[in-house]
Amino acid sequence: MFKIRPKPEEVPLSKIIEWATNGELGIPEFQRKFAWTRQDIEELLVSILKGYFIGSFLFLKIISGQAPFASRPLQGTERLPKVNADFNPRILVLDGQQRITSLIYALYAPKADLITPKYTSKQYFFFLKLKELEDGNADNAVFSCSEDDKRTKKYLSNEESQYREKIIPFIILRSKDEWNNWVNKFKNYQRKKILEELKERRSSEIIEEINRRLNGLDEQVKKWNEYINNLFEYPTSVVYLPEIRADDRESLEQITLIFEKINTTGVKLSVFDLLNARLYLKGIRLHNLWEESVQNYETLKELSNDNSDLAKILVLRTIGLLRLLRVNFNTEKSEISDIKNRSLINLTSNKFEDDWHIAIEYIDKALKRIMSTSDDGFGAFMIKWIPYKAMIPVFAVFLYYIENELEFLRRVYAIEILKKWYWASVFSERYSGSPENTSLEDLKELINSIKDMKMPEIINKAIIYIKGLNLRKVYSSSSAVYRGVMDLIILNGAKDFLYGDDIAFYELEDHHIFPRRYLEKELKLGEKALINTILNRTLISKRTNDHIKSRAPSEYLREIEHIGDPSSILEPHFIPTPCIEHMRNNNYDEFLNCREQAIKSKLLQLLK
Repeated sequence: MFKIRPKPEEVPLSKIIEWATNGELGIPEFQRKFAWTRQDIEELLVSILKGYFIGSFLFLKIISGQAPFASRPLQGTERLPKVNADFNPRILVLDGQQRITSLIYALYAPKADLITPKYTSKQYFFFLKLKELEDGNADNAVFSCSEDDKRTKKYLSNEESQYREKIIPFIILRSKDEWNNWVNKFKNYQRKKILEELKERRSSEIIEEINRRLNGLDEQVKKWNEYINNLFEYPTSVVYLPEIRADDRESLEQITLIFEKINTTGVKLSVFDLLNARLYLKGIRLHNLWEESVQNYETLKELSNDNSDLAKILVLRTIGLLRLLRVNFNTEKSEISDIKNRSLINLTSNKFEDDWHIAIEYIDKALKRIMSTSDDGFGAFMIKWIPYKAMIPVFAVFLYYIENELEFLRRVYAIEILKKWYWASVFSERYSGSPENTSLEDLKELINSIKDMKMPEIINKAIIYIKGLNLRKVYSSSSAVYRGVMDLIILNGAKDFLYGDDIAFYELEDHHIFPRRYLEKELKLGEKALINTILNRTLISKRTNDHIKSRAPSEYLREIEHIGDPSSILEPHFIPTPCIEHMRNNNYDEFLNCREQAIKSKLLQLLK
């Protein structure tokens, strides 16, 4: 049950900007940098001018000296006098950073070395076409120009151009006083212009015309204010989270859960970012540790290139499992109860850097084994072919346990258990659900199985699961079972169909055995799942696939026979002699049955 009770309030948008520009409002160190485009900023300004709802804001109040996260000023405010002199926020923005920063950018025009919109390195200025507001066309009233655009100089520093063309920079709209001052100058300019135009007329006519035109000016200003007052008086909904202390574990977990639900339209944040801000207070620079590790470990670099956010979380889960292992999974002796995000936020700074380096070292060792094509490897020769990346923390921590806690003979046994656990988890699709829960359960069971010298129950359950597995229904290349089969083909030392060389020498591609166009045209198959099933897929070179094209298996099989014995080439692909006969007869259904039996036989053999 949540202890945190959010309290919504109505706050004028101008007040939020005031807090940000005088140093009262900051952002946690974990928040990402500004990521909105010029168009995003323009659309936000138009929405505010029209009085549209722009979303709620989520703020966290801070207890002086007890902030749970390190903080920094909102981007673009760093050089403002009050922020630069004494940044001591009493409120942190949890949700709404991009919107607030957009308004600061438009209203204060910070230099390009502080902040720029996405996709540009130039400073931009935002302008308002007042004539469009008069016509009720706010959608076309906002535009922006770069620092070197001729219009910028024209409308930024030339007041006469502003008054004449009714175009105003948004930097004038950052306060109501500045706006009113501009309006008064505009009226004076227009009065002089009117008098100049009418000086040749009779005095009675001049007075009447002046009054008419001045009344027209008042009507213009009134129409402008219908929109512009929204910048100053727009009531926004602010939800305040009550003050929490840095050592309040339960509240910190709830903050993490909240962050998993918000920022759907902004830049998504992770527990890694949240923890970075917490550890920052203790002098630990989590992002620096990450960058150094990626630079020093090629395997981690590959993992990061594939999905850096996931890779960071996997490191934290590994640290969490290491710490739970050290206290023999007694959660009363640990700062965390599991490795879910809401728990990982409570990882303490005590020996954190030591644990980080251990985690990285054993993740590297785990990845090298998983990606190895040797007899002791698992065949995932590229990151994309790793069946479950979520298994990496368990793999890494179990390796750590084997190398640091076990004598030689038990190490040999434990490595065998590790292999069986890996394949059992892949082909029973064990990590398709909640990997955090499964990881902790598996590590406990693996270690207990070593202590008791008995087979983990995971293996026995997997054997039953695999016997009932319908491989015909496995057709997505993102499936762990699909990838696992491809990895086994690599481990089998499979050779290219037509060139007879080890397929590792080629640019490998995942292709059909019975060509797709052949199945569609000759066998009239239209069900994509049945055509793309893993039972009809293998790894061959691109040039072999281009050569086979849409030909029947019986046809290209004759070319394989010219190279040598088809069995020696095809069996490592899980195509034994009976399956080859079905290829000769172009019998797709029997081929699928035969190959399923061959693959499942191998899977069960791995778990014996």
